[in-house]
Amino acid sequence: MSAGALKALVIGMGVLIMIAFAVAVWGIVGSSTRDGNGAIAKDLRDLSLGLPDGCDIRSAQSAGDRLTIVTDGPAGLRDECMRVFVIDTATGEIQAGIRP
Repeated sequence: MSAGALKALVIGMGVLIMIAFAVAVWGIVGSSTRDGNGAIAKDLRDLSLGLPDGCDIRSAQSAGDRLTIVTDGPAGLRDECMRVFVIDTATGEIQAGIRP
């Protein structure tokens, strides 16, 4: 095998490795917008919980296709702010709004 053919073979294999790496990265990035079941999860950035101003999110926890959000607020708004929300991440619908 001549030096030119060997050089072409090495360059060709390098290009194939780069293409394989790009496909792997694309697959990982594409799957990051999917939930655990492979379905596209709804974008929850504009989700409104319907709470008055002054309420805070104390914690949020995801389990499967459910998101649980616990809210609280200052003493004057505690009755309106203290809630636990269960949200379906596939649809963005609030499944439950629990008051203590």
